[in-house]
Amino acid sequence: MGLRYSKARARWIGDATDSLGRRRRVAFKTREQARAFVLATDTTNSQRRTAEVAAGLTVAELARQWLAQQQLTLRRLTIKNTERTLELHLLPALGNVPAADLGWQLVYRVLADKLQQKDAPKRSTLARWLAHLSALMTYAMDLGLRSDNPVRMVRRQLKLQGTNPKARRKAGAAVKYLAEEEVAALMRNLQDEEPSTEAAVALLAWAGLRQGEAVSFSLDQLRGRAGRRHIVVNRNVNRLDGVHQVKDDEQRTVPCSAALEAALVAVKAERGKAALASGAVASTLLFPELADARPSVIGRLQARLDLAVRAAAAAAGVKASCHTLRHSFAMNLLLRGESIARVQGWLGHSSPETTVSIYGSHVPHVDAEGHLAGYATATSPRKL
Repeated sequence: MGLRYSKARARWIGDATDSLGRRRRVAFKTREQARAFVLATDTTNSQRRTAEVAAGLTVAELARQWLAQQQLTLRRLTIKNTERTLELHLLPALGNVPAADLGWQLVYRVLADKLQQKDAPKRSTLARWLAHLSALMTYAMDLGLRSDNPVRMVRRQLKLQGTNPKARRKAGAAVKYLAEEEVAALMRNLQDEEPSTEAAVALLAWAGLRQGEAVSFSLDQLRGRAGRRHIVVNRNVNRLDGVHQVKDDEQRTVPCSAALEAALVAVKAERGKAALASGAVASTLLFPELADARPSVIGRLQARLDLAVRAAAAAAGVKASCHTLRHSFAMNLLLRGESIARVQGWLGHSSPETTVSIYGSHVPHVDAEGHLAGYATATSPRKL
């Protein structure tokens, strides 16, 4: 049990026993990934006892327990809406089923029947219901009741991917972004935050990373020599998959501005001093807590980052979320005359057309060479 390196496979092997007593061995590219898998999978005796106590919980009982815990982290209105959705639409059919035995087939049948009714809900409404149920099943996974989330298969069977209205962008829809001076004001109001949180927000604002990419950031992703640094974006995190490496063809390199470099180097220096004083090995993770990559830990880190951004934005007199900073990074580059192709590559969009579809209506006409007409030639990445 634990970690070992396989020379034959050139992979690190994570070997652990999950909460159901099953031995699991999974290969990873890095030692860090394998260690995170072992920490997340290998349960202590106390966790197993908790799982045994909770093993008989029905979905309705688990929902009550989960909502009671969420009182400390979610807004009252969010909890009320979640409770209402579960009680009106899901618990009447699923409430008496043991949470550990809830299969995707039963959930699928319940929702498919609702689609056949005369007053059938919209598919986007079904997607919202499933989001609540998915969060509940993630909690069951945290308790060790389950090793999987059945909602993923239900979404696939009902073909509900992309039906969330917030995830769809209508043509010409307004993109919320901050001007460069507003971004600078927001960053100035982060001075009371921990260095790691400040660096994560800097990654959002000055490198255009997604929230999951910033939360899972490792300091060894900062490459190059002083003054000519760049960032290799090759990791992401979400509650379902944990920390994971992106595919080779999805990796991207983003130039590192002087301000971003200073924020990351400051974290690295502070981490080195602490390690020297304690004699321990310094963690390369921007958030060392992510070594325990349970869904609840990931959720807390995402909430911390989102709260820091919103608080700093309010102090600066603007409204912004984590994704607003990503939009701001892209928009300010485009308005300075940067090429669509470069911005697309730095954001990690699948094609320039995706970038144009999001930002095209907010910037001047794009010429045949992929630059913005009426603006200067694309700036050097090193001058960001």
